[in-house]
Amino acid sequence: MKYTEQHKLADVINDHFQTILVVSRFGIPLGFGDKTVKSVCQEYGVDSKTFLVVLNYMANGDLSGLENVSVMAMVKFLRLSHQYYLEFFFPQLRERLKNALSDANDKLGEMIVSFFDNFVSTVRKHLNHEEVAVLCNIERMCNNEKLESDFSIERYTQKHEQIDHTIQDLKNIIIKYYPDNGNVNSISSVLYDIFSCEVDLKMHCDIEDNIFAPVVEMFEKQQMEA
Repeated sequence: MKYTEQHKLADVINDHFQTILVVSRFGIPLGFGDKTVKSVCQEYGVDSKTFLVVLNYMANGDLSGLENVSVMAMVKFLRLSHQYYLEFFFPQLRERLKNALSDANDKLGEMIVSFFDNFVSTVRKHLNHEEVAVLCNIERMCNNEKLESDFSIERYTQKHEQIDHTIQDLKNIIIKYYPDNGNVNSISSVLYDIFSCEVDLKMHCDIEDNIFAPVVEMFEKQQMEA
């Protein structure tokens, strides 16, 4: 099903629970009752067309309507996504991981936490680069300001790499070497969230590649032709 402005946002989330991440990363809080997508977006100052393109892509892979996407709305969405990972999700997951490793020997526990920290460091480096080299330049482009260096979205997409693959070693160490006398419920819960994180990071990169980059490229061409 392709969702429209007239669908109730609560119904969309109940149909596809993973879209709750889209809602929060557009800065929309819960508690919207039976309001429609259009009504909720208007209430919180969110571009509804952009919101629906991302929502429908995450829900069912639909990529129609790219021509209606707001570049600045996508910049805000990506920034809030980065904040979610770096300021909330990763610190919380690290704390839960350390607690789940309390029954493991010191050497194994330190090794697993070290792999986690290396993974987060890789993701942080990737996201920080996007903030400085990509999003800031695109904001300048939208404001008709001079860009830094020789930035172009085409060059960015050629160098853009998926970051979800860096989590593979961490998962394997936990699966293969976590002690059989450990807290299986705690570590299983953490491991499930690590798998979920991997899926979420892949979707994040896919949104950048399949929505954000094409939209910015269209905007670049419009600027050149103006």
